[in-house]
Amino acid sequence: LDPEPRSPQDAITLASSGKVKEPIIRSTALLRAFGAKSAMPLTDLLTFGYPQSEVDKFGTGATRYQLNSTATTIGQSPLAAPNVFNWFLPDYSPPGILSANGLLSPELQLANETSTVNATNFLYNGIYSSSGISTTVAYPNQTTQHRILTDFTPLETLYMAVMDTNGDGTITSLDTGAFNNTTAITNACDSVLDRLDLLLCAGELKARFGNTAGKPRKIILDSMVSIRSTSNNSNNAANQATYMRDRIKTGVWLVMSSPICVTQK
Repeated sequence: LDPEPRSPQDAITLASSGKVKEPIIRSTALLRAFGAKSAMPLTDLLTFGYPQSEVDKFGTGATRYQLNSTATTIGQSPLAAPNVFNWFLPDYSPPGILSANGLLSPELQLANETSTVNATNFLYNGIYSSSGISTTVAYPNQTTQHRILTDFTPLETLYMAVMDTNGDGTITSLDTGAFNNTTAITNACDSVLDRLDLLLCAGELKARFGNTAGKPRKIILDSMVSIRSTSNNSNNAANQATYMRDRIKTGVWLVMSSPICVTQK
């Protein structure tokens, strides 16, 4: 058997451990982690002869995706590999330090300056855009029903569990001890970041870097806390809800873009 999967203790210490995730794997990780859905019920397929027995295998409220090709956006498109050997050669070794050390990285055959930025921007749309990931790969004649939108409500619940001390579902000056309190906001963001770390990085950010200044996890946390920080004293519940969502999206974006998340170990 390959020694790498039999030596999990080496995952952090060996630079050669793991592999770069394919762009399509990174993208679907975002969709799966945050329950991304369209407004097109899966049951629509019954009209086209899809068996009821197959539809019944999915949960209530399941939806379907309808996208154009993502080949030019992220370098891969579902069910569209150019040949039976996938999108890359199994023995590809990128020129430079990897090749010099005799290391292979087939997935990097897809990577160049343009494709790397495009794949990252694709994720950005899924996080920030009101049209979801379908912004750049819209199906012809797309309607709002086609939009594939992520759901960050569970992350908002974690944030509110710290900030909403009076339990009224809002953040205002009535939330004693939390409102306009940088420590409380940091704790709320920290709770969200722990969840992101678990969902997207298998907990490696915290296990590897802790809360050490200058390290990736602390940089991400500080960035989340800094969002709209000059307006922490706003006693407007709608504004505070916007600040919360902006901080959460910043956390998702930075974790999704981090080397820890991009590398599978």
